[in-house]
Amino acid sequence: MWYKVKKIYQWSNLVWPKWKPWANTIAYYPLTSITQATDQSWNKLNGTVSWTITFWTNLWVDCASFNWWSNYITVPYDAIMNTNTFTLSMWLTKSNASDANKWAISRWTFNNQWWNFALCNYFNTNGGSFLINNTHSSSFTMFDWINKWVNVILTYDWSMGEVYVNSNKVLTYNKTFDMSSLTTKLIIWWYYNSSYCWQWNISEIILENKIWTAQERAAYYNSTKSKYWL
Repeated sequence: MWYKVKKIYQWSNLVWPKWKPWANTIAYYPLTSITQATDQSWNKLNGTVSWTITFWTNLWVDCASFNWWSNYITVPYDAIMNTNTFTLSMWLTKSNASDANKWAISRWTFNNQWWNFALCNYFNTNGGSFLINNTHSSSFTMFDWINKWVNVILTYDWSMGEVYVNSNKVLTYNKTFDMSSLTTKLIIWWYYNSSYCWQWNISEIILENKIWTAQERAAYYNSTKSKYWL
């Protein structure tokens, strides 16, 4: 016999099912701690939080809020990061459409040997681009995400990247780059210039060394979207 369960939501102290790390998970950051970015995968790649980061509830979701260039999380280098096949998933929201060039998560060096999971409004005020080794992809549209949460999934497999917003593909990006020898740390989010710092909210970062299938992307989005009021 099947029973329909009625969901009851409260405005505070919400308890949601946590995403469970998979066998291919490199790191998983719910971004709800006030002391460090705790990696809840088996690798324990914990990040150090700068004192100016705020962990708070935005649109009823616990998240990290980044407001200036000194706001960042540093994850020390680990060889497990050096994969040429990966999926990155993030939940993001912003408060206005005027800011541009705001990067969300990156590994970066001054000699341009880097990759950048950049939700970067480089080409327009409501979109972004994917960066590999200092090369911008074409722009993609973020849909309506002003004061709304969106799920962004980026995938890369040696020579091609793809971007999905709320499980819909918005970009295919051709760029070959060997990431196996990088020794750079992971940054969420900081840059040497305040013009590039992320100034909005980030929740639940997942990094995996595999490409999620269409079924996996849809399953993740559909299982978590109610937490973000979608």
